[in-house]
Amino acid sequence: LGAEDGQVVVITGGEPLLREDIGALVRRLAAGGVHVELHTNGRLWPERAAELPDVGHLVVALDGPEDVHDAIREPGSFEAARLAIADAVARGIPTSTTTALMAANVDHLDALLDLTQAWGVSARFRLLHDDGLMAGTEACTLSPTDAQVRRALRVLLEARREGRPVAMTEKTLRTLLAWDDFEQMKLDHPREDQLCMAGQTHFFIDADGGLYACSQVVGNKRGPNLKTAELGDALYATCTGGCQACAVAELTELNHLKNFNLPTVMGKLRDTLKG
Repeated sequence: LGAEDGQVVVITGGEPLLREDIGALVRRLAAGGVHVELHTNGRLWPERAAELPDVGHLVVALDGPEDVHDAIREPGSFEAARLAIADAVARGIPTSTTTALMAANVDHLDALLDLTQAWGVSARFRLLHDDGLMAGTEACTLSPTDAQVRRALRVLLEARREGRPVAMTEKTLRTLLAWDDFEQMKLDHPREDQLCMAGQTHFFIDADGGLYACSQVVGNKRGPNLKTAELGDALYATCTGGCQACAVAELTELNHLKNFNLPTVMGKLRDTLKG
């Protein structure tokens, strides 16, 4: 990694700040010219931040205003996220929040955007998808209904048009609104204007070194293990994701960008200039 300009590594989890070697990992990536984006719940950030000056972008999980966030997670977790955001901003690290749309928070998006706007950070949003893993468990109550998802996306689209800090382009929001059924998040056939680039411009590495074309096919369509294979050879051997389109918000936007979709590219450019 780092042999070409423009490479980005997103470190997520779980909670990556639990890794004892996270500082060394980020330093090595950054030294090779890789832009590192780190996702965290924020709780461990104050004690680990000094090890991580090379983080290029910090993304902190935020599920809503304090009462909503703490009800979903645990008491005190909102304050931990807020302090992490404030600390990263003070250090000059570009910072965003990320929110999974759930039944418990879809009606609180305006309040969440009020917070991120006051803190001077942008807000990312993603759809909750479980591929049936939550069925029959208490966790299934987290999932919003199809109507709630569509209402939330319309709220975010309007907020984006009003200039509020929604870090998703209008193109992505409109594409998601046009999705047929949010209970089926992946399709085995392509959709118009949504060419999947998984395994070509982006890929996923799990904690055991397994290489996948996409994070949505972990456990399926696995490529070589990077503990025993060279990265370049492994990438050529990695097959495509097994689906042709999905309603995963971050991947929808990434695919639009990698396909040089003009509205998406221009939207991201405007975000960059505003930031």
